[in-house]
Amino acid sequence: CGSTTLLKILAQWHGINFERKQVVRQFQEIAPVSRIRESNLTKVSFVRHPWQRLISAYRDKYYNVSAMAKHRFDDMVGHNSTNFTSFLEHVVESGRRDLFNMNIHIRPQFIAMSFCQVSYDFIGRLETMESDVILFLQILGLPPDFIRTMAYERENCSTCSNGTKTYSEQHERVLSSIDSDLIRRVEQIYQYDFEAFNYAKFIPHSQYQ
Repeated sequence: CGSTTLLKILAQWHGINFERKQVVRQFQEIAPVSRIRESNLTKVSFVRHPWQRLISAYRDKYYNVSAMAKHRFDDMVGHNSTNFTSFLEHVVESGRRDLFNMNIHIRPQFIAMSFCQVSYDFIGRLETMESDVILFLQILGLPPDFIRTMAYERENCSTCSNGTKTYSEQHERVLSSIDSDLIRRVEQIYQYDFEAFNYAKFIPHSQYQ
C-alpha cells in the first residue's frame, strides 16, 4: 500500500502514466531493486505496526477472496490457516524455523527491507502516511504546487489511513480473544520491528485496570 502510493505519486511527477495494478511491476522495470545500494539514489521505506500488518495479511488473504485465492495463499505459506489463531501459530512456527525465508507477507520488516544492509534516507510510517509523504516530497524539493495537489488528493482519499487510534482499536478488538502466551511468542518473532521502529507491543485492556 505505502510503496505503491509513493510510486504512483513519483510516476505522476515524471509524467509516467502507470496502470494502477501494474505500477510496481512497471516501475521495477525502470528502476530494478538491484540498484538499491547505489549511493546516488534516495532511499525511502514505509513501515507498519507488526500487529496491523499481520491482521491485514490474514484479512486480505482469507476474507472477501475466492476459495482459489485462499488455497493459493495456503500453498504459499505452507499452512492451512482456518482462523486467526491458527494463522498466528503458523507465524511463530515459520519464524522459529527461518526468519529470513518467511513468506514476504509475514516476514519481519527489518529483514524484508534489508534495513541492516541499506542506509535509508527516509523511513515513514503507514499510520501517518499522509503527513509523511508530504514531508518526503518536500525533502525531495518538489514544487509546492505539486505537493499541495498531492496533499489535497490524500486528504480526500476514501481509502487512506484513518490514523493510529483506529489501529489501536482494531488491535484491541482482534487480539483480546487471543491467548496471551501466543501473543508473546508472536511478538518475539517481530522483536526487532517493535524496537527499531518504536512500535508498542499489545497490552490487553484488562492489564490497565
